[in-house]
Amino acid sequence: MVLQTLSICCGWLYTLSWGLGMYPPVITNIKLWSVQGLSFDFICFNTFGYILYTLYYGFMRYSNYIKEEYGDRYSDPNSSERVYPLIKTNDFIFAMHGLVLNTILFTQVFFWKGMKTNDNQKISIVCKLILSLVVLYSILASVLIIETNDTGKNFLHFQWLDLLTSLGLIKIIMSVCKNIPQTIYNYNRKSTHGWPIEMIWLDFTGAVFSFAQLVIDSYLTSGDLSHIFNNLPKFLLSLEVAISDTIFFLQHYVWYYNNDIEKFGEYNSLLQEEERFLIEHEHDHDHNGNTVPSSNSSNAQPDLETGLLSHGNGNNKNNKNKNYNSASSTFNASSPGGISSPNIVTDSQSSSITYSSLNQQVTHPNSCTTDPTDKNEMQRLIPE
Repeated sequence: MVLQTLSICCGWLYTLSWGLGMYPPVITNIKLWSVQGLSFDFICFNTFGYILYTLYYGFMRYSNYIKEEYGDRYSDPNSSERVYPLIKTNDFIFAMHGLVLNTILFTQVFFWKGMKTNDNQKISIVCKLILSLVVLYSILASVLIIETNDTGKNFLHFQWLDLLTSLGLIKIIMSVCKNIPQTIYNYNRKSTHGWPIEMIWLDFTGAVFSFAQLVIDSYLTSGDLSHIFNNLPKFLLSLEVAISDTIFFLQHYVWYYNNDIEKFGEYNSLLQEEERFLIEHEHDHDHNGNTVPSSNSSNAQPDLETGLLSHGNGNNKNNKNKNYNSASSTFNASSPGGISSPNIVTDSQSSSITYSSLNQQVTHPNSCTTDPTDKNEMQRLIPE
């Protein structure tokens, strides 16, 4: 009785932990109106994976046909006691809840208007290929099972139980696939900024409780812990989550911690982290059409020769190439060959314009041609 109660508690605690862990990204995206902290492959793999997981848990828990098929395969023929899948109601609720939250996250990335993204945030060809192969596999396996009346007499030796189990295992592969892009994305940025660490803590806690429930249920079934391996999707998911979260912990607290502190300073709450994330990405070249500053900007500086506006922002961490001498241009008068057109370099991250004109001769509109060797005279003639 005590173990049964403990199993129920572990089940709902893991459901609560994993469920709550899905909210930080959704809330953060809304607060920042940005999905710049997420990998698009991560979103696609996670959403598709929860579709498969919901199918697996739903049929294994509520389909009498599947439960009997499971019992026929795994029950001891010398015993009258039937063995059924170690799937509980909380497992199915967790899968459904995860599907709903990840669908919202998916719509934030691909359908919500004005969400800021970075240029390097795209769905990779590998992701598209993997998802297409999974869909094709599911269709072909279903056709084979239907044609053989679920007898397993096909070249895959598949029954519906095998297909559902394989879909559950594919969900585990999806979890691995979704975490690899996010890990690489963090590595390329050398930062976990914008990636809510609260989600990882809840994720890790859920993995511990999920594994604990599986062990207790396996022991209660027949006193044999080998039944854990008859429910591979649940077992492997707990293991995979624990390993992946350990890597994320290392990235956040060890490998990139000092780098984030140097860039953004220390922060003691999620709200402060979000505010600093906004500052970090304020001038990113995003896709919402708001990256070009207005001509009425207070720091817009007109160039007298070209009529262009140069925009500078001292808060932008990407303004490494900004160099303004004599208003917004640098003129070096040392060439007797006439006036050269300035070489304009545009910084796409900050919309700033740097003018670099080497070996130029400048003619002031109100004076005669100036001696190019007289640098003091040139400095006097250049308008302030």
